[in-house]
Amino acid sequence: MSRAEKLITFMRNLTAEVDFSKRWGVDYYLSAAGLDVDTNYRRLGLGTHLLLAREKIAQAYNISVTFTFFSSPASQKTAEKAGLRGFFEKRWNDIVDDKGNIVFPGLGDTYCKVMEKKFE
Repeated sequence: MSRAEKLITFMRNLTAEVDFSKRWGVDYYLSAAGLDVDTNYRRLGLGTHLLLAREKIAQAYNISVTFTFFSSPASQKTAEKAGLRGFFEKRWNDIVDDKGNIVFPGLGDTYCKVMEKKFE
């Protein structure tokens, strides 16, 4: 299984573990599968602006909450700048397969986080 397939499988399992509709009492929400900015354009605030754009999308479609899975400390910091707050986190080294092997070796003691923002 490729690293991307492992990540998608993990995200599917995480989605099953946390019932987002039940958590917020909504029928629908705005979500994405992470945040990535081309290395040539990093440190310009683009990630923050992309996340802030969700508010206008949410208003246009009457959506009250957004959440996303953030896999790196840098993207988590960007999400915090955009007003998202973490509600679920898991240490990468604690994610193991059926045989007890670490699924994402090399990520050390960093965490993956699911972060959310409620819109008023």
